[in-house]
Amino acid sequence: LYHQPITEGRKLLLADGWLPNPASAETREGWMDYMRDMADNGLEEVQECAGTGFGFCNFQYRHAEGWTLDVTTVGEGMEGKGPAIVGYNVACE
Repeated sequence: LYHQPITEGRKLLLADGWLPNPASAETREGWMDYMRDMADNGLEEVQECAGTGFGFCNFQYRHAEGWTLDVTTVGEGMEGKGPAIVGYNVACE
């Protein structure tokens, strides 16, 4: 996943059984416009983004096995494909 644009990494995750975990309506209330744009354009799993600096964003997925996956991206986008993946973390629930 590392260094892939989020849109490409997302395809790999979906093919492996991960499902987008959309942010709650309460969380969405505090979003900046570009976060709404990402969600409205198919990246419904965006959870939060830093408003300054490197532009880190967090995307969350869930798996039928009961796991959650947080994916961290950086930057504004790679050739229209979204920010680049720079890290991830899996947790068991």
